[in-house]
Amino acid sequence: MFEYEPSAVLPVVDAPVTALIASDDETRARARALAAESAAREASGRSAIRVIRFEHDGHNLMRYRPTEVTAAILSADRPSTGGG
Repeated sequence: MFEYEPSAVLPVVDAPVTALIASDDETRARARALAAESAAREASGRSAIRVIRFEHDGHNLMRYRPTEVTAAILSADRPSTGGG
C-alpha cells in the first residue's frame, strides 16, 4: 500500500477510472492530488478520472454510503464527467 505510485500506474490504465472522495482537509490536498492524477491520465491520452464526492462523510464510505458506493461501482463504465 505504501509503495503504490499513482503517477506511474493511472496514466497507463486503459480503462475508465472512478474515484470516490470523502471529505477533504482544509487545504483540499486530496482534491488537488486527484486533479493532478486526472490531468496526467488525460495527457497520456486516457480519459479523465470520474470523481464522485462525499463532502460530508468520513473515509469509510462503504460504511456511511453503501448505496451510493455500490451505484458508483456498478456505473464505473460511464464516460468521465471530469472533476478533481
